[in-house]
Amino acid sequence: TLLKHFWDTDQGGLFSTADYHEKLPFRKKPLYDGAIPSGNSVAAWNLLRLARITGDPALESKVEIIGKASAGLVNRMPSSYAFYMTVIDYLLGPSQEIVIAGERHAQDTRELLQVLSGRFHPRMSLLLIPEGDKNSKIREIAPFTRDFTGQKGKTIVYICSGNVCRKPATGIAETMQLLDSIDT
Repeated sequence: TLLKHFWDTDQGGLFSTADYHEKLPFRKKPLYDGAIPSGNSVAAWNLLRLARITGDPALESKVEIIGKASAGLVNRMPSSYAFYMTVIDYLLGPSQEIVIAGERHAQDTRELLQVLSGRFHPRMSLLLIPEGDKNSKIREIAPFTRDFTGQKGKTIVYICSGNVCRKPATGIAETMQLLDSIDT
């Protein structure tokens, strides 16, 4: 819906109003990040996260188009595009897709989710695959998770980057040690 109704097919980027909105003399396409990040910055970040999770290169291509369309503005005054610079960092740097496979309400799963979600890592996507849920919507969206499972009563963490997954980890200490060893 976002790309269908807000995407600027001529110059790239996203308008702040949909194509079905009342006719305006000018459709704004803000990128400036003030106290609140711009819609284009947030949309680019979400599109990039979706691209990395789903493996859909068309979504990543949209982020690159937004970058090319706004490069002149960002080059002139990068401090005015702080959140967008996070998107550029995510696009250029290695990202991690972290999959937690385990019983949703188990203590170790909850603790891992809490520790990982509390850690600021702008190039990290965190997914939960509930144990025993072979038909999870996440498995449809992120096909690389198809074979990821927990071990009866034990939560397993899979850390992937660039379509390669490391040896699975268990527990907070092992997961954090593995994350800290990754070149960010």
